[in-house]
Amino acid sequence: MRNYILVFLLLTLSLPAHADNPRQLFSKYADRLYQIKVLEKTSSRKSAIGSGFVVRPDGLMVTNYHVISKFMEEPDKYFLEAVSVKNKSKKIIVQDIDVVNDLALVKLVGQAKDWPYLKVASKPMRKGDPIYSMGNPLDLGASVVPGTYNGLTDQSYYQRIHMTGAINSGMSGGPVLNGSGKVIGVNVATAGNQIGFLVVADKLSKLLNEYDRRGKPPADFQLRIQQQLIANQRQMMRAVMASNWKTVQLGKASVLKEIAPFLPCWGDKSRSRKKKEKYSTVSVNCVAKENIYLNQWFRSGMIEVQYKWVNNISLTPMQFSTVMGTLYGSARAGNRASERDVTEFSCHEGFVDEPDERVALCTRAYKKYPDLYDVLYIASTVGVSDQGLMSHFTLSGVEKKTAMQFIKRFMEASQWN
Repeated sequence: MRNYILVFLLLTLSLPAHADNPRQLFSKYADRLYQIKVLEKTSSRKSAIGSGFVVRPDGLMVTNYHVISKFMEEPDKYFLEAVSVKNKSKKIIVQDIDVVNDLALVKLVGQAKDWPYLKVASKPMRKGDPIYSMGNPLDLGASVVPGTYNGLTDQSYYQRIHMTGAINSGMSGGPVLNGSGKVIGVNVATAGNQIGFLVVADKLSKLLNEYDRRGKPPADFQLRIQQQLIANQRQMMRAVMASNWKTVQLGKASVLKEIAPFLPCWGDKSRSRKKKEKYSTVSVNCVAKENIYLNQWFRSGMIEVQYKWVNNISLTPMQFSTVMGTLYGSARAGNRASERDVTEFSCHEGFVDEPDERVALCTRAYKKYPDLYDVLYIASTVGVSDQGLMSHFTLSGVEKKTAMQFIKRFMEASQWN
């Protein structure tokens, strides 16, 4: 019996200190957690809040880019503070950013000392493992939320960890820990209903390594963002153009079924609610699940493709032409952008044969990021009275050369049979 007890004790001592109890974990690591505040200079009032955590003994911290985006857009109007769990405020300064993965590095300003910090995990997680999200939900104070690791999101270009757990507003930028207190991800978004999303720890490690190699903040953050956007769209569009574009029959047309795994397609059929239907539509929509947050009015880094096949039931040729014209005129860019960020669309319209199509190609330039554009393509059949096709796509944040390559291939793939 004595030998069994000895073996049991040795096994117990060899196991890692697992913080299955959220209270124990919070007690041990809460001093690494901070609330991040974006404050308006004139009133010193909060304009945005989030969370952050220390990752280096020199006071280097991690948060989400979207948490500090107001400051990054208008540094003359705002300043940044970090508030500890003991309600002590410290000024922070931005050290680096990764807009593609919604990450930012900031640094505590004050007397130099060894700040308590969190380490990034090196071992992979398994589905079903318990994880613990920390942050400042709804400005209610520091909290810990137990959850479950559910792997990386499927059909996603911008990889995220799927967590079952209640991530709420204000927790963005907070750490998510494994049972040993190591960072496995960063809070970034929620879909409600206990579905949360985290930035993968590997993306954080990459940003930290880039920062270490440079040894100082970028000289120009706007240029840093531009470089990241260009590198990202080139990589994404290479993957899109290299993939096997599958097509499917839609009415009398051949249309895209799938461009790439990260652009899932959905179908829908709609009919008039009136007793006597005048026309029906069948839609195919392909859109990326995520995009790049630049500010609250501006998103980039996404692709959207849409088709609508329209069957005439009882409309006159003139009425059917009006329906097709309305669909053509209602197509809009799939990403959000404001006049402060992009120019007005410049459009070129024309007609192509077999079948006769009215086509518009529109571009708008990014004001802060040269050589990047949103591209909107719209095409609608004309002169056909019984059925027709409306096709549309949006490319956001791409270079013109890449856009033209996509347009050529899109038009070749979308054919009237």
